[in-house]
Amino acid sequence: MSQRSGVRRSHGLVGALLAGVVLSGVLQAVPAQAAPTDSTLAATKVEQMADDPVPVPGGPVTPPAGPTGPAGGQLVLTPEQQAKYDDVEAEDAALARAKATGKKVEITSRTTESSISYAQPDGTVKVEVAAGPVRTKVDGVWVPVDTTLQFTADGVQPKAVTGDITFSDGDAGTAMAELGDGEATSVALGWAGDLPRPTLRGDTATYAEVLPHVDLH
Repeated sequence: MSQRSGVRRSHGLVGALLAGVVLSGVLQAVPAQAAPTDSTLAATKVEQMADDPVPVPGGPVTPPAGPTGPAGGQLVLTPEQQAKYDDVEAEDAALARAKATGKKVEITSRTTESSISYAQPDGTVKVEVAAGPVRTKVDGVWVPVDTTLQFTADGVQPKAVTGDITFSDGDAGTAMAELGDGEATSVALGWAGDLPRPTLRGDTATYAEVLPHVDLH
């Protein structure tokens, strides 16, 4: 009986050892689970920039330097824009003066050959328009049209008219009349032969005896 129990104990001990070895191998074969980690990816530089609030300037914005304005923000106007700006300034000044004096004031920047504008004391602007030229500029100053003829260094010319008009003063080789637009365009009228020196009266030049018993006016 003692030998059998000893064998049984021996078999039981061996079985326990084998079971421990198998269990240990199973535990080693199962991979350990990693501790949970934060799967959130770090924001890229672009995303960080996109999330930043857009800065808002706290004061007036100075326009950058460019073809239409230097660094100080002062605009450079074209001649046409400058003329319009000056016209507005002149109108405002005339309206203020008319209101202060109680009398109409000419807006000189709007004056033309056939129209003239007046600022009224009540804040309105009155424009007077003529059917044709009634004034012209002489040496940069507006003057009434004056067709009175006079002798000049260039021939016979009216005192003040729009465009250029010159009649013969009787010098040899001069055209009977030459008309121009004040720019670069002109047309000349000739006469067969030289004209005599004319007699001037008002707006009329008389060339006597250009033909037998014929005067040219």
